[in-house]
Amino acid sequence: PDTILPKDATTDNASFVVGNVYDQLTARDWSSGTPKVVGELYPRPPMVVEACRVRVLGFDFEARCEHQLSLSEVSAAMERSILVWIDVDVRHTEGAARLLAELGMIGADLIEEALTRGPETKLARYDGYLHFAVRDCRLGEREFSAERLDCAMGARFLLSVHRGQVGCLE
Repeated sequence: PDTILPKDATTDNASFVVGNVYDQLTARDWSSGTPKVVGELYPRPPMVVEACRVRVLGFDFEARCEHQLSLSEVSAAMERSILVWIDVDVRHTEGAARLLAELGMIGADLIEEALTRGPETKLARYDGYLHFAVRDCRLGEREFSAERLDCAMGARFLLSVHRGQVGCLE
């Protein structure tokens, strides 16, 4: 989107993420006569690349539509001002590191952090993108389990990196 809500010391991370990402991805589309919230984000099975499950979606906010992309279509879509969301479900750390490095969207230090750190929350600014990590908690039969979700958001991309299912992406 061309309007990014600013974050200052009084803005909590959740409000920042919801205001800038979630609200844009769930915008209602009335063109068909009935409201459609972008909800079926994964209409086809994910690709398997470097032993990771990868899903790539393009969001055209002007046309208020989304479509699935292949990794080879990412650069062209971003050049056309389409926001590209690449979701990487890590199955193999070394393969994921290669894939993320080949994408060239985030630096090596963030790749290592996303693949090796435990569940925690974080917000950091890098040249060309913001990085935020959130902790997703699930209630098991007798205990909570915590998972990490790393996201990097640039002007034309959202990259999410996680291991297994994450409740906030389901």
